[in-house]
Amino acid sequence: GAGVDTADYSGAASGVTADMLYTIANTGEATGDLMMFVENLTGSAFGDDLRGTNGTNEIDGGAGDDLIRGRGGDDVLIGGAGDDTLRGDAGADTFVFTSGADVVTDFTDNVDALQFDAALLGGGTAQDFVDTYADDSTGTVVIDLGGTGSLTLWGIGNAQDIVDDLVFV
Repeated sequence: GAGVDTADYSGAASGVTADMLYTIANTGEATGDLMMFVENLTGSAFGDDLRGTNGTNEIDGGAGDDLIRGRGGDDVLIGGAGDDTLRGDAGADTFVFTSGADVVTDFTDNVDALQFDAALLGGGTAQDFVDTYADDSTGTVVIDLGGTGSLTLWGIGNAQDIVDDLVFV
């Protein structure tokens, strides 16, 4: 309807597949849900498969090991707790890291953004953050935050490339 609508499965008793574009693929408590005028999606506390539309979406995986796909539009993809795999597809997407061992499969330098908690800066700069936490020795950038988790960026081989893509809130 009018405004911004959210399909919320945070109370689901098990993981769901919630596809906002091809709803026939929906499973679990999302089975039968039509999402023609829904912009945002919130997953369950379990492992979910969450997929957006060709427009702009905010998709929050919640807890569990989730697969999150934005499709088109300038999406905000939030892995949440758990080890999540995030794919933005087309658009200038923002990947929000909270915890776990997350993987971004299609990060595009100077287009997409990586969002972290500002407390991680500790008064430093984005360059300090990269110098402290990012490792590219394997040819893939891994941001290792120790006990908080890690974020792996497939397709990005030089940690210095992401300095201008970092957002701290």
